[in-house]
Amino acid sequence: MQKERIDLTGLVTIVILTLLWGVNYSVIKVSNSGLSPVFTTFLRSVIATILGVSNRASGGIFLAVGQRPLRRKTFRL
Repeated sequence: MQKERIDLTGLVTIVILTLLWGVNYSVIKVSNSGLSPVFTTFLRSVIATILGVSNRASGGIFLAVGQRPLRRKTFRL
């Protein structure tokens, strides 16, 4: 199935990703003027780890609003 136009969900996703990627460089530039680059990298990694672990602990990855979380099937040997 081919779409000729982008839907609202796709447009919002593209805009949010563009803003996140664009703001990231500005934040790095500002934070490097006052803090060590190694410290800011460590801090970003800690924040990402906390968010990732809390997402997994809450039941999974939500792909979009209103969808069920993505769960892996587990097999016992």
